[in-house]
Amino acid sequence: MNDYENYIGTQDACELYKVSVSTLRKWDREGKIDTFRTPGKQRRYSTQLFTKTTNNTQPVTKVSNSIITDVQKQKICYCRVSSPHQKNDLQRQKEYLQSRYPDYRIIQDIGSGINWKRGGLKTILELAMQKKLDTVVVAHKDRLCRFAFELVQWILESNNVKLVVLDESVCSTE
Repeated sequence: MNDYENYIGTQDACELYKVSVSTLRKWDREGKIDTFRTPGKQRRYSTQLFTKTTNNTQPVTKVSNSIITDVQKQKICYCRVSSPHQKNDLQRQKEYLQSRYPDYRIIQDIGSGINWKRGGLKTILELAMQKKLDTVVVAHKDRLCRFAFELVQWILESNNVKLVVLDESVCSTE
């Protein structure tokens, strides 16, 4: 383990090589890849993984710690309703967005638009800040958040994420 900078975490390795976590662990057990464990017992995978497993002589391109240029940025459709009794509305949002953007990943939340701890919203913001996000599509801007929409928009745009709002008018009853 000469250069820790040439190692990435499990999630980045899964995305980079388009394999599951169990496949990475299997390759580790079989000695097909160079790994090491952090003091917290987490695996780190060599960016030379591609070379060892496929006999390709080109190493994986790396920009900086854990940021891999070969990973395609995600395109996401985001759906949200306020409460579980609105699941039919959530399903309609999903179907509408999937019909317009069939290749996009769907992220959904059930929770208030003023709750900043929603898992889906946090995932979107984390992906944006990790430079792993290309586009976010929402049916209405209030689906993303009830207040401070401009702040969320600025965060996304500052991280080169395109935000698409299909209907600019506010139409939900929350």
